[in-house]
Amino acid sequence: MSDETDGTGGDCSEFSRRTMLGGIAGTVGVPFWLEFERDSLGTTGVRRDQTSGDSDEGLRAPIPPAPDDPFLITQYGDQYFTVPSVNGWVPVSHRERLRTIQRFHPDTVDWDSVMSFDEGDIRTYKSQNAQLAFSLETGLPGTVARNVTINIPNDDAAEKYQAVFDAYDWRFPDGTPVEHPKGLLAEQFDGTPHSIEYTFETNGVPSVFAPGAADILMYVARKKLSAGYSSFWIDGIGPFRVHGLDFSVWARDAFRTHLESLSADHRQELGIDDPASFDIRGHLRDEGLTPTDGSDPFEDPVFREYLLHQHQGIKEFFSTCRERLHELFPERMDAGDIKLTGNHYMGYFGHPQAANVYVSDYLDFVHLEHFPRVDPPIDYHYKLARAIGRFSKPTTAKGTLASQRAKLDGFDPEEQYPNFKRFQIAESYAMGARMKIPLTSGAAYRDEHTLTNWIRADGTVPERLQSFVDFLWTHERFLDDIDSDTRVAVVWSLPTVLWNHEPQWDVGQQGDSPRLESFVGTTTLLREAQIPYDVLVFGHPRLWDDGDQLERLREYDAVVLPNLDSVTDAQLTALETYLDDGGHVVTSGTPPSRDAMYEPRDDTATVFEHDRATVLSDDPGSVKNQRGKTTGELRDTLESADVQSVTDVDDQTLSVSRHVQSDPDRVVVHVLNYEYTVETDTFDTKTDVSLSIPKPDFTVEAARYYSPTGSTDLSVTVDRQKVGVTVPELTDWGFVVLVPSADALVNADAEANAREQIATVKNELATTKDEVREFADAFVSAEVYHDAAETALEANAYGKAFDAAQTASEKLSEAHRPPVVGIDMSHTQELTFDDDDPFAPLRDTFSQYDFRMLDSWSESELDELDILVVPPALAFRRAQFLFLEEEVEAAESFVEDGGSLLVLARGGVDDGIDVLTETFGFRFQGRPVVFPEGERRQVEPTHPDHLLTRGVSEITFQLGTPIAERPAESTVLASIPEDSDAWFHQERPLQSRSDAEGSAAGSDMYVTASHGDGRVTLFGMHSYHLLPDWLRNVEKVVSNQLSVLGSEAVRAKRSSQEATTTPNGTQSSTADPSQTDTTDSATQPATANSESATSTPGFSFTSGALTGVTALLTGWLWHRSDDDD
Repeated sequence: MSDETDGTGGDCSEFSRRTMLGGIAGTVGVPFWLEFERDSLGTTGVRRDQTSGDSDEGLRAPIPPAPDDPFLITQYGDQYFTVPSVNGWVPVSHRERLRTIQRFHPDTVDWDSVMSFDEGDIRTYKSQNAQLAFSLETGLPGTVARNVTINIPNDDAAEKYQAVFDAYDWRFPDGTPVEHPKGLLAEQFDGTPHSIEYTFETNGVPSVFAPGAADILMYVARKKLSAGYSSFWIDGIGPFRVHGLDFSVWARDAFRTHLESLSADHRQELGIDDPASFDIRGHLRDEGLTPTDGSDPFEDPVFREYLLHQHQGIKEFFSTCRERLHELFPERMDAGDIKLTGNHYMGYFGHPQAANVYVSDYLDFVHLEHFPRVDPPIDYHYKLARAIGRFSKPTTAKGTLASQRAKLDGFDPEEQYPNFKRFQIAESYAMGARMKIPLTSGAAYRDEHTLTNWIRADGTVPERLQSFVDFLWTHERFLDDIDSDTRVAVVWSLPTVLWNHEPQWDVGQQGDSPRLESFVGTTTLLREAQIPYDVLVFGHPRLWDDGDQLERLREYDAVVLPNLDSVTDAQLTALETYLDDGGHVVTSGTPPSRDAMYEPRDDTATVFEHDRATVLSDDPGSVKNQRGKTTGELRDTLESADVQSVTDVDDQTLSVSRHVQSDPDRVVVHVLNYEYTVETDTFDTKTDVSLSIPKPDFTVEAARYYSPTGSTDLSVTVDRQKVGVTVPELTDWGFVVLVPSADALVNADAEANAREQIATVKNELATTKDEVREFADAFVSAEVYHDAAETALEANAYGKAFDAAQTASEKLSEAHRPPVVGIDMSHTQELTFDDDDPFAPLRDTFSQYDFRMLDSWSESELDELDILVVPPALAFRRAQFLFLEEEVEAAESFVEDGGSLLVLARGGVDDGIDVLTETFGFRFQGRPVVFPEGERRQVEPTHPDHLLTRGVSEITFQLGTPIAERPAESTVLASIPEDSDAWFHQERPLQSRSDAEGSAAGSDMYVTASHGDGRVTLFGMHSYHLLPDWLRNVEKVVSNQLSVLGSEAVRAKRSSQEATTTPNGTQSSTADPSQTDTTDSATQPATANSESATSTPGFSFTSGALTGVTALLTGWLWHRSDDDD
């Protein structure tokens, strides 16, 4: 049967559906001939009220809250989830993914799913749907993203973004409508649109003053955060400044509005009399300050005001995004369950943007994109990011090294570099940041083109990488909740960056920024001299308040100002106070000679001519990354301020950083080895590395050195103000922990409980296998957590060991046998299908289920099932259900006893199906739904967090049929949009609507409700269960139905069995003899006799079923297809 068959007649058009059924009316006792014809229903054939039963809280999959400070984060994975496999990757099963990813111990999974648009709306790939489903199933928060740029293809870009155009009414400042995305773009001085060339496409950069810039982002955020993602990542802060100033109509109009808001005195200073008619481009032409004139525009106050206003516009853009997220999700935002992040792109640090600093107050994390190698080191990236986050927000990072997008500097992308990959991550943790672990790379990259994949193309993880992740996880107690503890700070000046970067005028471009080189050179000299340092950010009064940074000055013995040229009044005052209180200021280049607005200033003598202020004659930037010169003016000056190296080793490839912890008190000193050989992927081992560390506030009685290869107790020497230890061997990374007693290293009191819990889980695993309850994916998760507990125990991480073992035990309690699925073919359904065995693909794809093809119904046959699937009998194919009264009674008894009934239909279904469904309060409409040409046939789920629609982005209902009536206590899972132009097909031709054909808008297409201890679900698009390629999300829709309905039914039946078991373990006279599960009740859900039945709208069930569904709510996995959609 073709799915395009309209269902109105064909060869049997002379038969009405009622006529065909009239002969059996007496059989089931229903007066069919008295009912009105469905053919005349039009729009009245669908019950529209959805207010009474849409909650169904019992089957909701809660969206995992995004953690405040995730410790381990995985990233990417698109190729790993793509089916069929692409770019050389080998397909893996869902259980293999589950086992592999959970072994990374992630707190969150950043899929790097950057959403794009196609065919009028958001384009979502199958792999992205599978990744979201994985997040919801495991309870691991997922991240979704949208790039700020707009792809404008050669064809109709307006059609590409049609859904967004329909959602918003964008108008130019003169009131005319925006009819094309190009109208939203920023423009250079000459009118050329701002654009960025990415690896695979060129995108336009919108103006931050155009309404569409934020609208497009929020359109994606609303849909995807509602669907189950926990974080929204705005991919792009820097793009708004890649081409510098924006001269679009949006920016020029916004500037005129800004000028009108200024005081008359300020406008007079700018020389602007009529702000409403002011033209910035005309002004710059008149002053000879255009990009082609060759003059310095920064001397012009109007130019500076225009530049500063644009930076304020970028800041306001990110503020607006956060405010609108709060409007969309007030409860989740108030609770901190949604995190907003941006891309603080630093790349190779060639042109870091001022915006990286001032947008940070509206973001929850400071997230870097860069491309770390071993050499050159990028420690200053992380230190700057921590300062931007005010030393309180988490710093995360990502970076793909692939041959398509980066210079690989001697690396061969076809080789594996496990030591290099480990060091990328180690460097970030040593600096108090979190480099995300890349499962794979970007979606378009092949495995052999990328250096940084942690999962190989065959789906395996090298043991050297796995053991490194285990080391991080088991030593989290030393790597988390840390504060930097250094004696010197290097200043990053926002005003200096602000007034020294403008691309259209070729100011401050990559490779031509002496102030940037001075900053990097200073940090290089400090690192190579083993002098731990922090970065502080000096802000701007109209962009970023730096009061907290200035307050931190007093924590340092010395502060270095590398080639600053602008300093604010507040910064100057703070430096003067700092000097008077005994601090030391070191500056390179000439002292700052400009204020916050780039006006000349001559009042800096009190700071830079102070006794404890030093102006270096050499610029540290001149020796940037030139190893072998760690002496000189800077180091001598710092030593006079009592800032000294923590080692006497003259080794520029050694780096040391120092952190402190409290509760318990600990000092953690990281050592990194930058002496790396690319060709062999090896580090030259350093031995007997002596460290001399400033004495902490406590007496050091014990020290231990930890590295991925093991731990070693160290001897401690105390000499006046220093604590001395010697690291016996440094390969790539390790850290020394100084503590007041050995108890601060290991919580020995927790060891006994951890061992006991692990032993318990080991026995439970064996019992579960013996009882053949390994079907649920919860069993796989339990094995992973048990293994993790053993790993933590071996590392003396007893708290983690106990928690992992406890989680394993909880998951095991939800393991169960495979559900039995019966497919009814006993009611003339064979006439519906052209294929002799239409459900063979279903059985083959989901072979883990026990399928039974039913050629008859009886109570005993149904008792053996967990799910009863009833496919449609199509009237226009002369098929009739002809249900017998005893069959309907058997089905009702089956559901009331905990079974799950799944009824499938489509347009033209024989209305004899109502004999069955009306028993449970349902009735199908019967007519096919037709969507007009050009309207999307895909419908988004009403409740994306419902277990039955979890991970399903959309469902196709072309020629499906709605549910006309449903119980009050039912949940609508999908319905035709209220504004749809779809109709109920009644007269030919199919795609042409007549006046007699009523609207299908608002029709319920997918509904579920509990009944007794079981569940009834109606799905108005049976083609999904034939698994055709043309339907979207086909396997995911069916997988959810089989797994959720099957698991619920198995648990309900097990609960019923336990309720009829006597205290001595024998069955009572009412027990079902077919149930042989003898699981120890002490580890199972409470029985129905001991706890009253529980009910929520749309879902009422006994305690056993409630416990099972609670497991689903907390993310337990039920076995799905090996080839996910």
